[in-house]
Amino acid sequence: SAAVALTLPYERPLNDGFRLLDNRDRQTHPVELVYVTPDYFQTLGIPLLRGRAIRPSDTAQSRRVVVVSASFVERYYRGHEAVGGQTSDGEIVGVVGDVQQHSGISGGLPPLTREPTMYVAASQLPDRYFQLVHTWFAPKWAIRTSRPAGAIAPEVQRAMANADPLLPIASFLSMDQLERRVTENQRYRATLFSVFAALALILAALGLYALLTQTVAQRTREWGVRLALGASPGQIVIRVIASGLLLASIGAAAGLLLSFAAQRFLQHLLWGVRAGDWSTLAFSVAALLSSAVLATLV
Repeated sequence: SAAVALTLPYERPLNDGFRLLDNRDRQTHPVELVYVTPDYFQTLGIPLLRGRAIRPSDTAQSRRVVVVSASFVERYYRGHEAVGGQTSDGEIVGVVGDVQQHSGISGGLPPLTREPTMYVAASQLPDRYFQLVHTWFAPKWAIRTSRPAGAIAPEVQRAMANADPLLPIASFLSMDQLERRVTENQRYRATLFSVFAALALILAALGLYALLTQTVAQRTREWGVRLALGASPGQIVIRVIASGLLLASIGAAAGLLLSFAAQRFLQHLLWGVRAGDWSTLAFSVAALLSSAVLATLV
């Protein structure tokens, strides 16, 4: 299947405003606006939850219709049936599932969010609307196929050239590639933080190893006397490991306290995890103590 839309999931839609006409609320509300052709939801696998999707019969001569997302219903029709509702852009005829988008409504802190979205029929929009909106946007052609993307790209280019040789295709991307491109900055930051964390862990282990090596060297005679008096090699090893774990535990406790103080400075860099996520903190402590055990055993 194939469809055309103003934007695709993971991209930033048009930030627009609309009004609800079936109640006394006459103020303008923010919404993500996307024009689509009839097979858009089928092509992208967006589930239809209630009502119907955009149809070929929705033309410029018929009544204007819109399809809204589940988050739209949750925000503006909570506790009421949205299908049949009247908006300034048309009658709501269907509700579809949410998709992740690069939205500007939420302030742009997370790269992808689920925002109230309104889908309008491309066939019901006037020419002047396309001329205006395509000043900032280029239309997206979505194709669902079982064939490799490299095999279908030349055919699409030939079809476009036959229709209008002056319409170039900027690029071909899979949905996975599109998602990676949108979250590129976040992936880079995550990799950078991971590298720094690994370096910090290695430095901590090496520092602990060097400190314990010096301690053992200084106490070699003491260990020899303890062995001569009946202590077992296992008891000596346990004493060394205990001293290393004590130092590592003190460091881990200090690190936890400092991490709580640093949370508010790092919160704007986090997405998908809370600054005070206990599972992450527990894993960090476990990694530090495990490296301490390895260093002391050596």
